[in-house]
Amino acid sequence: MERDEAKADDYSDYNGSISVRSIDGNGEKRMERVQKATAELIDAVENSKEYVRYLEARQEMRRYPALKKKADAFCLRRYEMQGGGGNIFQEGDALAQEYAYLLDDSLVLEYLNAENAFCRLLRDINWQLLQTLDFEVDAESDGG
Repeated sequence: MERDEAKADDYSDYNGSISVRSIDGNGEKRMERVQKATAELIDAVENSKEYVRYLEARQEMRRYPALKKKADAFCLRRYEMQGGGGNIFQEGDALAQEYAYLLDDSLVLEYLNAENAFCRLLRDINWQLLQTLDFEVDAESDGG
């Protein structure tokens, strides 16, 4: 916007959403409260036993780059398998057999368990938000 131009009566933000502040004048205070609560949540997660355990396990795995690469490949395959639509139990058994040598390593097992525990923590936080807030997504909508 050039200096001489007047501000348009456009109440949308850069994402195209209507700004709360533009409607009721209190949006800035509400966002400060949400940002403060978000910072507190991040601090709580950073100090959680799950996150600390994950960081420690990841740091230990980084000492063995080839082993970490194999563990990460296993995680990727497991993730892809979960969204693949096939027989997840058969695929899971096949994956476990293929990577049995890796899963017998106590360092790898601790890393995978720590990562899983941390992911569960994040999933639970997200689930609580979605279950508590009245948010509806109409997947059947045609956009009109």
